Order: sequence, then structure tokens, then C-alpha cells
Amino acid sequence: MGASRGKVRPPPSRQRRSGRHRAVAAASIRIVSSSSRPRYLAPDLVFVRRERRGIVSERGIEAAPDLVVEVLSPSTAKRDRALKRDRYFHFGVPEYWILDAEAGEVVVHRIGGNLERPEVHRDVLRWRPWPGAPELHLGVPEILRGLDD
Repeated sequence: MGASRGKVRPPPSRQRRSGRHRAVAAASIRIVSSSSRPRYLAPDLVFVRRERRGIVSERGIEAAPDLVVEVLSPSTAKRDRALKRDRYFHFGVPEYWILDAEAGEVVVHRIGGNLERPEVHRDVLRWRPWPGAPELHLGVPEILRGLDD
């Protein structure tokens, strides 16, 4: 798993510069696997820690991001819950969230965890963006607000 398996690339049109730093807007992420034809996944949100910003280049994100988030919809539910989850983990994404506004929950899958029994959060999601980071307490209703409109 990891960078040797492929590269994650948002299209150049979705990148923007801000002073010395480059921000990657929510965009299509291209995962190029050396073992098969390129596959294209389009997560709704990607997080890369500041100390890993070296993986972001002019071409895009060159390794697995720290977190991928999908907003569930009826047309993508089956794909988001299985196919995308499996592909993100195959590439080495350590954490994958599915925001399910209809059910009022955030489903969290972690690499090395039980994929068939993810964590389900309905009130507060406690998250450490990296080992040793302060724990963030994210209100699930606030995260989901406006997603079911």
C-alpha cells in the first residue's frame, strides 16, 4: 500500500495558490495504479496535513491524503460504501468518512479497522488529524447541516 501503488492527482484547474502555500479545492482526484488502467474517483473533500504538504505538487496530490470524505446520496450510496472505500484503502488512505445526512450520521472507516463494522457517530465525532494532535470534537449535526437540502 501507499505511494508505490499510484498517485492522487486533482486536475490542475482545481488547484490554486495562496501566497507561499497551495490549496487544493474539492475536486476530482485521479488515482493512477501501476497494476491496472487509471481509475478516477471524485471525493467531496480531501485533507492533507501541513507537514505532508510536500506530497502536493504542480501535478496534484502525489500520495494518499490523510482523510477522504464523501457526502452520501441515493445515487452513489452503494459505490461510496463499498467500491470507493475499498479503492481508497487499497491506495493507502488511512481514514475515510461517509456523511449520511438522511440517517443523521458520520460513518468512519479506518485502515486496519473492521471495514464491515465502522464507527458510527450521531452526536459528536472525536478526531485527531494526526497522532499526538489535540482531539477535535466535531458536532455531527453541524457537519451535516444543509447536506440534505
